[in-house]
Amino acid sequence: MKCFSLTCCCETNEYDTRILPLLRRMIKLEELTLDITNDERTSFIDGTQINDEILVHMPCLRKFIFHIRTKVELRHLTHYASNEDIQRTF
Repeated sequence: MKCFSLTCCCETNEYDTRILPLLRRMIKLEELTLDITNDERTSFIDGTQINDEILVHMPCLRKFIFHIRTKVELRHLTHYASNEDIQRTF
């Protein structure tokens, strides 16, 4: 498979348990589009995590389009990152 697109129209808490393992197996992927909303997380998904958990497993990837929203209840947040902190990771 060279191209893959995943759109989750509903909020998911399956990012770590289902989505990441699926993406890690796509080592020959050249184009990836992700449009997902994560729920029930204790941290935001930033550029560092995207690189470490997805991109390093896809050496052939040439195009990556993403819109990843993360909903975190502030009382469950383990690391408070500012907008600038998150932007610097990309």
